[in-house]
Amino acid sequence: MSRTSTMETRYSMQLFHSTVNATQVEMRQVKVQELHQPKYR
Repeated sequence: MSRTSTMETRYSMQLFHSTVNATQVEMRQVKVQELHQPKYR
């Protein structure tokens, strides 16, 4: 394993985690919006 490939792997992992976090935040916001504005009555 060369040093550059290790750095690339670390960077891609950070990118992946940030994407997952963003997706979770969006889902959480959608849940909150549904609580405030219920579709089913």
